[in-house]
Amino acid sequence: MKKYQVVLLFLFLLLIIILTAIALVHKFNIDLSGNIYEGDSVKEETDLLKRHTFEKYSEGGTHYVTIRDLVVSANTPGKDQYFKLDLTIVAADSYTKNMLYRKKDSTVAIVRNVISSFSVSDVKSAKGKEYLKNTIKNELASIYGEVNIEDVYFENFVYNN
Repeated sequence: MKKYQVVLLFLFLLLIIILTAIALVHKFNIDLSGNIYEGDSVKEETDLLKRHTFEKYSEGGTHYVTIRDLVVSANTPGKDQYFKLDLTIVAADSYTKNMLYRKKDSTVAIVRNVISSFSVSDVKSAKGKEYLKNTIKNELASIYGEVNIEDVYFENFVYNN
């Protein structure tokens, strides 16, 4: 086989692979982010650690960013322990609220990273939860710089033993 024939064969095979991938994406309604579409709605990912909701809102001049159904593995070597919680960040201004929302993937990653550095025994007491809240506030401020976070609230903070 001549060199140009080998190149043509390679290009032909590559074209077949690309067309097959496109057909599969179309057949199963999959976008490149991994979400599966059913009609006009998006089916949530099945990975429990990635299933959460993120929303922003303002009420009475106060600005909020809420992460619901966040599941994070605890820093407990030798044990499979997890935290499941809803978290509300109180922003001092709309700039902070909008910036946290605009960078929601990074915000969730920062919060998840902080929480996963704690063990269940670290947060069993009110003092431990307060320290966790302050650590989240400080980490968001140190990474984003210009954010002004007033407080962090935990709701439905549960863990397994």
